[in-house]
Amino acid sequence: MGDPAQKTAEDVSPKDDAAKEITEVPEAPPAPTVAKQEKPVVVEKKQPDVKPVSLTAENVFWLAAKYYPEALNDDRVIDQLASIDGCKEYNAVKNNEFDYRDWREKVRPGVLVSSLAAGDVFEFTLDFRVDRGYDFDTSMLDIGSFTPRAKTYSLTCRYDNFNDNVIAGKVSVSFEGLPDSFNQKIYLPDNLGRSAVDRLQETRNEVHVTYRARLKDGGLEDERWNRFYKLKAEFIDVKIYTGKQKDYLLVHHDEAKFVAAREQHMAEVRKAAEEQRRAEEQRLAAQRSHEEELRRVQQEREDAQAQKLYDSLAGDGVVPAKLAALHHDGNPSFDNPYDIAASAFSRGQKFPVRAFVEVGDRDSVGYRAKWPSRVYLTGEGLEEGDWYFVSGMGDGQKIDGALYSVISVDKATKCDGRICMNKEDVAAYVRSQYPQWSGARE
Repeated sequence: MGDPAQKTAEDVSPKDDAAKEITEVPEAPPAPTVAKQEKPVVVEKKQPDVKPVSLTAENVFWLAAKYYPEALNDDRVIDQLASIDGCKEYNAVKNNEFDYRDWREKVRPGVLVSSLAAGDVFEFTLDFRVDRGYDFDTSMLDIGSFTPRAKTYSLTCRYDNFNDNVIAGKVSVSFEGLPDSFNQKIYLPDNLGRSAVDRLQETRNEVHVTYRARLKDGGLEDERWNRFYKLKAEFIDVKIYTGKQKDYLLVHHDEAKFVAAREQHMAEVRKAAEEQRRAEEQRLAAQRSHEEELRRVQQEREDAQAQKLYDSLAGDGVVPAKLAALHHDGNPSFDNPYDIAASAFSRGQKFPVRAFVEVGDRDSVGYRAKWPSRVYLTGEGLEEGDWYFVSGMGDGQKIDGALYSVISVDKATKCDGRICMNKEDVAAYVRSQYPQWSGARE
């Protein structure tokens, strides 16, 4: 293969005055925001230490064998490598076990030697049609950026894909070292810029990009549905040509430029990460502040509700029956025993009732309440002269011509006089309803 990377603008015919001016083609800066230089930088022709090989499927497989010599223990890999130059011999023997064995032993030494001799520097070329743009303020020619993608190679002999060998018959090459921020903005002032634009115009803005790369390492990739051997390569340099013969050197980026661009890119990545970290810290701080404010507002709301409940139970004019009901079972509701008696008498059935009473003397009906009057209590465990909160079933009966409420007591809670709960008891109850309550305000 010819080496277009060795051509420079010096190879252009001397009859072309514009081409003569390109003998001092400046190198491109690693980032688009490069300040204008006073003088273009002279491109020095630099020969690689090792003559690069073409990036073809054949060369890729030899390089894979060099980086993964364990694969050469697999007979099927030997078969695949021995068939790189042609499948005629392989197809002639593969169906005869003895001929197949003899052929493999014959070719194995040559395969081993060839794999060790494979070079790790290679080059490949790609053609692109670009959207050019010349900035007259900065004298920068922008022809975009070119990033080669990973590519997978395979070798077959008729219908035999060698998929059952240790590398599944495939080798993938991926490229590293070309930072995202690296693009082709070229400083070409005055006649250099005009000459470059004219050459691009001649070819309808087509450029010929020659990449040179060096293999770094390799390894097996065993994905869920795909198994192959992967080689990783880093870029050494890139040369971009245009013109009718693709001999007009627009720009040359070497390893040093890649390193500088990569460092700049990583600095930008670190800066962006730091800005993101600070933004995240600010967001979290604002979120914490907002949550604290919500908690404060919620606390104030609960304090107000708790204080209202406390005042309703411990303040002046509190109905003793409400405190007695809370003391009884925590439910502050109570009933009018006269209403229950009237409903029970008219309907001829009993109803649940909760009432606050002072027990009086006992007679043939039951305990007659001192308060409220015309109430009788039936049941055990009651003592005359004490205050109780009772719950049970209420009935209405006519006694001596008057309607009485008769309560069959299921549960009775004795009170200390008419006060069944003091302020401490009320505060404990309120706190049971509002655990975060900060306490009663006087």
